Amino acid sequence: MSEATTREHTRITEGQPSESLSSEPASEPTSEPIFDSARDHDSASQPVIRRLSQKVINRIAAGEVLERPSAAVKELVENALDAQASKIRVSIRHGGKSLLRVQDDGCGMDKKSLLLAVERHATSKLPTNDLLDIHTFGFRGEALAAITSVSRTLVKSCTRAGDAAEIFVEAGKVSEPKASTQSQGTDIQVQDLFFATPARLRFLRSDSYETTLVLAQIERIALANPYVQFECFDDTKRKLFLPASSHSLPINAFQERIAQVMGKLFLENAFPVIAQQQRMRLQAVCSFPSHHINRSAKQFLFINRRPVQDRTLASVVRVAYGDSVPARRFPLFVAFLEAPRREVDVNVHPSKTEVRFRDPQTVRAFLLASVKTALEKNARHKKNIAATLGDIADTQPLPPPSPSTSTSSSAADLSSNRDRLSPSSFSAPSFSPPSFSPPSSLSPSTPSPQSAQKEPLTAGRQEDQQEDQQEERRKGLQEGLQESLQKNFEESAAVLEDLLDLPLGIAKACLHKNYIVAQTHDGITIVDAHAAHERLLFEALKRDYAERRIAVQNLLIPEIVSLPPSEIELLQTQDEKLKRNAQSFGFLFEPFDADNVSLRGIPAILKSSHAAEMTTDLCALLRESANDAESLLSQALVDKILSRIACHAAVRSHKNLETEEMNALLRKIEREPKAAQCNHGRPTTVAFSLKDLEKLFART
Repeated sequence: MSEATTREHTRITEGQPSESLSSEPASEPTSEPIFDSARDHDSASQPVIRRLSQKVINRIAAGEVLERPSAAVKELVENALDAQASKIRVSIRHGGKSLLRVQDDGCGMDKKSLLLAVERHATSKLPTNDLLDIHTFGFRGEALAAITSVSRTLVKSCTRAGDAAEIFVEAGKVSEPKASTQSQGTDIQVQDLFFATPARLRFLRSDSYETTLVLAQIERIALANPYVQFECFDDTKRKLFLPASSHSLPINAFQERIAQVMGKLFLENAFPVIAQQQRMRLQAVCSFPSHHINRSAKQFLFINRRPVQDRTLASVVRVAYGDSVPARRFPLFVAFLEAPRREVDVNVHPSKTEVRFRDPQTVRAFLLASVKTALEKNARHKKNIAATLGDIADTQPLPPPSPSTSTSSSAADLSSNRDRLSPSSFSAPSFSPPSFSPPSSLSPSTPSPQSAQKEPLTAGRQEDQQEDQQEERRKGLQEGLQESLQKNFEESAAVLEDLLDLPLGIAKACLHKNYIVAQTHDGITIVDAHAAHERLLFEALKRDYAERRIAVQNLLIPEIVSLPPSEIELLQTQDEKLKRNAQSFGFLFEPFDADNVSLRGIPAILKSSHAAEMTTDLCALLRESANDAESLLSQALVDKILSRIACHAAVRSHKNLETEEMNALLRKIEREPKAAQCNHGRPTTVAFSLKDLEKLFART
């Protein structure tokens, strides 16, 4: 490089405009081409390999490890946990930009360890140099070296033996250690984070946003450490306090910490997942399908108690829920997965937020099967509407009906008992008292005048005796009738009591021609008839499709359905494979002309009035897989088609339902495990307990 070129380069880097740059107005764009191949490939400007300075190396490393203040908090808090701390206090100012302080009561460090702790590639967490056998959260030297290279950091520490020291590091420049008054533990004060890299500082967001990320980071780490106390201060205001658990059993301690971070409402609407396969073990708490949010912020995953953000594993949990959760909604969960350390690589990401498995397919299959199995056991949970109105209780899922109860409460029994339960039943002919007319041999005869004159006393005595006998018989019949009515009332009450003990109770009314109101023993339940019937049909269709026995109804007169030419072309080009799959769904159709197809058969559960609309939907779904014929057999596409058929065939809203129909639907819902949600993931049943009703009416 020539001397003139060197001087020109110096002026540019120092911020002075060169002659060539200042010769033209700044407002006019340069006429030179953006890419000049002759200049770019000039041999005089050929790149030269050179060693970077230690300062540049540290700042590059800091950029990889530290994205924002919350990342620094993560590293420092994990260092405190590695130091066996039982109390950790975090203090921030301006979202951690101007001050970030972490104090712990761990084992501490002496002077020699302090100097090594701020050097790169110096750590106490790798005693055997085996990168596949890591028992700690991270490398203290890596984190501190990155943080101190872009900030002004004061580190004070004291060992259990009372050896206290402190050092000050500014942009990677380390001062001499000196004595300190620090009590046992470590106190790290990070000031002016990213002052040495102002470009990174400019990319940070508002103070409140950065503070929120810091709090979320502490909560995430705290979930896996219930026996450690965490607190966070924003300037002088305490933002977070998570006391250490006093429970001796770890399961109770974790449950208490989950309630602190996620809230009691989550635990009241969640179920446990405990599974083990070979050398892997899963312990998780997942929300019921009726409890979900519109973001994935409340999904916490830990691998060997290390918080990770693995979108693949999170999506596996979402797949396990399937259509029980609406689209673009996310279930809540806290999952702890334990696996052999040598089969998990925790060093694939600088900030240790991602991991790699030696056999990821096995891990995903284990996680999917575990959550899906536990979900099927808890799918009957009814959504409690009081959750949106205030604090709730008694929202545990009701037990499934016993075989004897289900048998006695079938639709046929409900139909036969309908009259017995109505008030008018007590005046029915079967319960009317028999005639009180005495038999003809005992009926009093009208005495003739001669007999009355001959035996006046005898006739009077006989009449009195007959009246007494009739009165006694009348009293006996009345007592028998009362006993019969009382017995029938007791039997009717017993039947009603049995029905009230069922999970969905007995139907009382149908409101707005769609919503079934049922009374249970401890509250009421409201059922969306259309949504529930849709789920029942969907599950029945899935079973029939798996066995290739969907009933087909041949149309007496084929229906001509108009379709776009592209979809008709699709039907014509899919050959036997498409026809076989289309027929397995219950549809029989063939091309009619350039703009129409002839529909000759439909699923038996589908009404002919909906056949044309459903055929259009079917073609639209098949078109999604036009480029891949094999995808016609995919379960996702099959479920979409069957779900659409069930939606068209389900009980339409604004239809009056008889009592027998409502009760029969309730019994079917109780027998179907997934009937608590419709095909789109929305709830089909909403429950009010008596306690909830009393709260709504301010009754204590």
